[in-house]
Amino acid sequence: MRFDRFTSHLQNAIADAQSTAVGKDHSALEPVHLLLALLDQQGSSLKPMLSQAGFDVAGLKAELAEQLSSLPTIQNPTGEISISPELGRLFNLADKQAQQQGDQYISSEAVILAAFEDKGGLGKTLAKFGDKAKFKAVVEQVRGGEAVTDPEAEAAVRHWRSTPLISPPGRKRASSIR
Repeated sequence: MRFDRFTSHLQNAIADAQSTAVGKDHSALEPVHLLLALLDQQGSSLKPMLSQAGFDVAGLKAELAEQLSSLPTIQNPTGEISISPELGRLFNLADKQAQQQGDQYISSEAVILAAFEDKGGLGKTLAKFGDKAKFKAVVEQVRGGEAVTDPEAEAAVRHWRSTPLISPPGRKRASSIR
């Protein structure tokens, strides 16, 4: 996996997730670390998009926090942390999702859409709090049919966050969705 293909926003979330994992003495970076980091990021377009899609964001965060607290800890932490096989698979699925959307960079939205494909607990958790089809529709509406072509998409996100999520007919959103 090439981390330079992640949007800068997603790269920051990965760094935040890693910091959380290290701070909680976890041995591996898991999808739950990443999803919580994505939901906690300031200026993120993800929470408003999930809310627009009808997700119970507060319930999702609470469930993920509970899952995080149940992860095993290591007794003598060395500060070393690895990417879990589950997170590696999630990144691969997000890469595939981004390619299918014609994106040059992997965005947080691609990660969430890929997470729905998880046959284990992650996919079930997301499905418990929202609907993939509704989220995908919001992503498509926000993007206006355009691909993610800019790794520095946060400026565009700040712009559209100041306007309604639903665009008037015929108006397109910026292509650089984080």
